[in-house]
Amino acid sequence: MIVFERPWFLALVLPALALWLWLGRRGSRRGMPLPLDDWGGAPGPEAPWVWRLVLMASTTLGLAAWLATMLAASAPVRVERIPARYRSELDLMFVLDVSPSMAAMDLEPTRLDAARQFVRAFLRSGDGASGASVGVAAFGAEASLLCPPTVDYGTADQLLDLMMPGALGDGTAVGQGLALALRHLLAGSGSRKAAVLLTDGEDNAGRIHPLDAAATYRRYGVGLIVVGLGSQGDAPIEYVDPDSGETLKGSYRSAFSDAALAAIAEAGGGRYQAARDVRALEAAIEDVGALAGVDPGSASALPLARRTSLARPVMVLALILAAGSWLLRRLVLGGVA
Repeated sequence: MIVFERPWFLALVLPALALWLWLGRRGSRRGMPLPLDDWGGAPGPEAPWVWRLVLMASTTLGLAAWLATMLAASAPVRVERIPARYRSELDLMFVLDVSPSMAAMDLEPTRLDAARQFVRAFLRSGDGASGASVGVAAFGAEASLLCPPTVDYGTADQLLDLMMPGALGDGTAVGQGLALALRHLLAGSGSRKAAVLLTDGEDNAGRIHPLDAAATYRRYGVGLIVVGLGSQGDAPIEYVDPDSGETLKGSYRSAFSDAALAAIAEAGGGRYQAARDVRALEAAIEDVGALAGVDPGSASALPLARRTSLARPVMVLALILAAGSWLLRRLVLGGVA
């Protein structure tokens, strides 16, 4: 279906057509007639039908170019219906640790990449993200909203690549990340709310203690799942420092603590899942999927449509038609028609 965002331009089509024809006639009357017949001889035959056909084609192309310009000015938009998506009553925030320690390679390829894969696997899961409003908050020494809760999973997926280790400072403010996510969850319209914290748990920055932030989740009845990424001990690390652009390599001594992360989950009345390998991550994804599963009785259909502007291609068509009209008159007819 095609709709027009500025339909009042369509009312100008007929007046514009009349103006175009009037200008064409006015332009053809300039100058004096110059008969080219022999002096005193019989009038020459009429112009061959080929030339008349070329003149008609040039006039038609010019008229079509004028009308296409008016259509482009009316801002045509193609609206395509897409299958209805069901929205559950769940608002879900992923809280993603992007501190430098997340570049450790005790998870393949790194802790941060494993966290990204975790979120993407959930977003692409038919029985996981379907229907839930999903957002992403990131934190390092500071916290930042990467994507507010949305059912546009493609956009959320693409935004994950914006966060690199150290992008939000050299530090890990777990409490600040949890607090930011909670703020956006409480602003959502869903009747159920939950957050998934993906971190190595080495809290060392920020003004909000992780246990205090988690306790606020319990107070507001917001669900919390904590996924611990990594292991304790030495691990290889490599990442590009966002400030200097220098590639840093070496061995990182991880202070990963299951007890600290389990305490955060307990303070929030939630669950803790250690993820030291891919298999453990898959199990955690299933837990989140069960939390976010769509309840058909509480889901509502969202009328969705894809809108594509046609103004630019129609304007390009108008220019092509105008160029064709001009070329026929100037090159074929010699500019005398």
